Amino acid sequence: MPAGIRAEKTFSSESPATRFQQLRSGVAHLGQAGFAGDPGAIQWLGTAFLVDDRCTVVTAKHAVEGVPDGRLILRFVAGDGRMFTHQARVIHTADVDLVFLKFGPEINQKRFCAGLLARPLAIHAREERSRLTGRPVWVLGYPALEGVPPRDVLIVRRGIVASAELDWRGTPMLLLDLTGLPGFSGGPVILEDTGEAIGVVYGPGRTERIFDLEWATPLSSGDYRVAIESTR
Repeated sequence: MPAGIRAEKTFSSESPATRFQQLRSGVAHLGQAGFAGDPGAIQWLGTAFLVDDRCTVVTAKHAVEGVPDGRLILRFVAGDGRMFTHQARVIHTADVDLVFLKFGPEINQKRFCAGLLARPLAIHAREERSRLTGRPVWVLGYPALEGVPPRDVLIVRRGIVASAELDWRGTPMLLLDLTGLPGFSGGPVILEDTGEAIGVVYGPGRTERIFDLEWATPLSSGDYRVAIESTR
């Protein structure tokens, strides 16, 4: 089973600062290279996160729509501050707002990703959606703030799952009682006590941010397996 599918039982016993440090190396800044015809220009699109030791990454589908082939990039920041920027490609597009990416060399990907010093995030196993309601969560993302130059600084927000039983246009969604930021699209929604990812940030959606609510697409280990099987 890929390393990113299991959460560590000791996660909840660590301090919040330690938990954040454990998670941050696996969360990437998502961008488009060659923006506006300038080969060196990058347009930052949102956030993505590593989910196994074979260079598989998940993000929000809407964050990468319209990006030409060969232009997607991921920038990871290691615990020691070193940055690793890689070209990514789409390997699976879900019916919901999820897309899975790959990066790195085609050969020996497992060793390459281990050398990246990035820790994959564990993915939550599917359970009754109602059991997620009320649980404390973290949301991680790279903010895009008006008037502030983009930086590779990961931000964490804390809240609860306000409801896990709502559908939006026929699609199951998570409603989060927290305020996100522009640039959080594609970032992980993480259970505070286990460190498992249960969703991918969509954005404020139909509720605008003045109401301090955020929407996310549910994510489970089943979604991961479908994505991997689609490439075989």
